[in-house]
Amino acid sequence: MQKRKILDLIIALLCAILLWIYVVTVITPEDDVTISDIPITFVGESELRSEYGLTIANRTATAVTVKFHGSRAALRQLVAEKNNIMATLDVTGYTAEREYSATYTVKLPSALQDNSIIVTDRSPRTIQFSVEKLMMKSIPVKGVFDGTTAAGFTAGELRFDQDRITITGPAAEVEAISYAQVVVGGTDVSELIDIRESYTLIDLNGNAVYSENITSDTADIGVQVPIWVDKTVPLTISLTPGAGADESNTTVAIAPETFVLSGETAALDAVESIDLGILDLSQLRSGDTVQIPVELPEGVIAPEQTLTASVTVTITGLTEQQVTVQSISVTGLAPGMKAVLADQTLTVTLRAPESVMASQEELTASASVDLSEYTTAGSYTVPVTITAPDGIGAVGSYEITVELD
Repeated sequence: MQKRKILDLIIALLCAILLWIYVVTVITPEDDVTISDIPITFVGESELRSEYGLTIANRTATAVTVKFHGSRAALRQLVAEKNNIMATLDVTGYTAEREYSATYTVKLPSALQDNSIIVTDRSPRTIQFSVEKLMMKSIPVKGVFDGTTAAGFTAGELRFDQDRITITGPAAEVEAISYAQVVVGGTDVSELIDIRESYTLIDLNGNAVYSENITSDTADIGVQVPIWVDKTVPLTISLTPGAGADESNTTVAIAPETFVLSGETAALDAVESIDLGILDLSQLRSGDTVQIPVELPEGVIAPEQTLTASVTVTITGLTEQQVTVQSISVTGLAPGMKAVLADQTLTVTLRAPESVMASQEELTASASVDLSEYTTAGSYTVPVTITAPDGIGAVGSYEITVELD
């Protein structure tokens, strides 16, 4: 009895299955299917750009949802080939700069075009867009390191494989773009970053702009972030002897004594000191302070430090004395020209060790001007050469006005 019931159940199930197959394949062989995210292609857009200098902007949709009706077999194949379904909107002839609303065409994959599949609904039914003037603009590339470096390291200024990019799009949108910004990150970075990175368009107000209407000539930019270390080096200066002063009786105090430099390891390895140049001691008195610009070696920086050094000179064991030169001789005067000096006397400061000064019965000096470089009439300020006895020198530089005619 139990076996009979089980057999009846199996027969009933088989009958139900056969009935379902009959209904699906004979009575209701058709069905509906809805497919989303079908991209829209604007046919003729490239011609608008190339022939009329126009572009499509402000699209209300870039993809559509379509409901299809057809046989179940055909619909199954349609779903399998959904990536080959096309939605196209022909904008050929849309040459007036204004807003439009237009319908689009849905095209089935070629293998299914004869299978009686029809479109029964679509969303949206129309696409709104505008035709606007096309504009190209070159904008600068800027960068930001938005990360952290390891202890003792700092991030240098970003370097790019191209300083500018060209963007294209509707004039109103393109005009508002100021620059392209590359952001590079990292944690505890201790060596050079060398990558290709995407960028964000930034408008005139500093806001990021994301627009499908704007295209550019590159998708990403090569960027390097140099990672620098710090190194402390001394400042040095050389002395040229003059007017009795030399390295034996002169000391210099440099402030600051050292500079903290930042740079890539290779650049810093070549730097042991910063040379401030040469001081001519004949132009300085004891206690004089000179401000000298600090020229950094290539490839390094000195963060938050003033690029000026103060050099104070102290000279010992020398004495100074002023003398008046009663006449100034002229050499090198061009033939046929006359020279009139503004003054024939000149007060000169001489310097030498006290013993040398004391050995002079009468301290004297002579002065001369060389006019060989002045060949036309006019008024000139000419350097004066001072000649003093051996072991004695003039302190400072002297000039005089000369009229040539």
